[in-house]
Amino acid sequence: MGPLNIFLVVMGTLAGLFLMVSTIVCLIYYFCSGDKPIPRLSPEELRRIPVIKYEGGEPFTNCAICLEGFRRGASCRILPGCGHRFHAVCIGRWLNMSATCPVCRAVVVVGVAEGHELIALPSS
Repeated sequence: MGPLNIFLVVMGTLAGLFLMVSTIVCLIYYFCSGDKPIPRLSPEELRRIPVIKYEGGEPFTNCAICLEGFRRGASCRILPGCGHRFHAVCIGRWLNMSATCPVCRAVVVVGVAEGHELIALPSS
């Protein structure tokens, strides 16, 4: 066995050990990190967030998800707690993936806000 073969055996063994240790460290980090996935809102919880009609003249003029401006009469939702406003369809899709506000990352806790009329949205 020549010196090149010995070198290749040693380097191959070290590379294998490195990959094994790296995999173990990644698995330990993944399972012990303490970060829990943020839950999604159920369709029932989403229906409990009021849909309102945009009337204009309010501080939020653009939807932070699609970046389009709100038009008078557009269906919007105002998140409870933080008060951020979004198109109803945009925030519905977002909350199906994550139960946090896309602007401030506050956890969305649902309930019917007082003084808001509930309107039915067309199914998508």
